[in-house]
Amino acid sequence: MKKPQMSSCARSLLLGMLLPLSAIVSPLNTTVASADTLIFDSDGSPANGATDGSGAWVPGVSTNFYNGTINVVTAPGDIARFGNGGTLSGSAAVNVGSGTIGGLTFGATSGNGYFLTADAAEVLTIGASGIVVSSGAQTTTLGSATLGLALGANQS
Repeated sequence: MKKPQMSSCARSLLLGMLLPLSAIVSPLNTTVASADTLIFDSDGSPANGATDGSGAWVPGVSTNFYNGTINVVTAPGDIARFGNGGTLSGSAAVNVGSGTIGGLTFGATSGNGYFLTADAAEVLTIGASGIVVSSGAQTTTLGSATLGLALGANQS
């Protein structure tokens, strides 16, 4: 017995009905990325982990944040952490470029803390994770005449 064959016209009609269905279903198959806490690495070498100290950071551009394995670029939802238990003989200045970050955390250091500033007019937008100063963090200065801070989300 011969199998019934679908005509090319019927096949085109069936495909025409299925394509709009796939356009509706495919947005439901999305992956939501979670925010990471990334540690500022002043020497840029992931081989020795995150090293406390001065440096520069442009959110979304610079690859000087340690994720536990390698140095990566921060994403807008990530939390940027400064202070990883190292000793700072002076205030560690970090020149920040304009960009967005989910939040800032200042961790423990010995001696001195961090100073986030900029060489030119820049704005750092901080998301819903806000600013956290952890136990053991030394004096921290955020912003300067050239680095403005903006809140990009409600803070709690």
